[in-house]
Amino acid sequence: MTIQDWIRFILQSNVVAALVVGSFGVLTLRLGLGKFRSEKWWERKAAAYVAVIEGLHGMQAYTKAIIDEASSDYELSDEYKKALSEASMAGNTEVRKAATIGPLLMSRHASEILGLLVRELDAQKVDEPVIDYHQARLSVLDNALIELRYQAKRDLRT
Repeated sequence: MTIQDWIRFILQSNVVAALVVGSFGVLTLRLGLGKFRSEKWWERKAAAYVAVIEGLHGMQAYTKAIIDEASSDYELSDEYKKALSEASMAGNTEVRKAATIGPLLMSRHASEILGLLVRELDAQKVDEPVIDYHQARLSVLDNALIELRYQAKRDLRT
């Protein structure tokens, strides 16, 4: 058999077709797995942002309720105050956890926002009048929430 016969044999057989189909199969599999990994990573990132923003909302709701109660004649029910307090504590835990592991799941800027928030909350003096303390706390929480929502939109844009 000559070289031309071998080439004709290879081209007429299914060897070339099998190689082409196999190559495209491997390529499709690799691209599909890459897309799957990036989508999973995006979902984890989105879940981290949602957890932190929900936590900030719980902290904010508690602080607003305390301010409203202190500046008016009505008192919050014990059950409602307890529910708000628990949401605030859970939010505080979530924010501190995200500030620690933030760069792993969030952007560098988002973790810097959370780190600054934690430092500002820790720097507040509890011995101030209750309403002044909570108004300062609310201002810090509002600013962090605005910045973090903006950063989450930027970071999660597809």
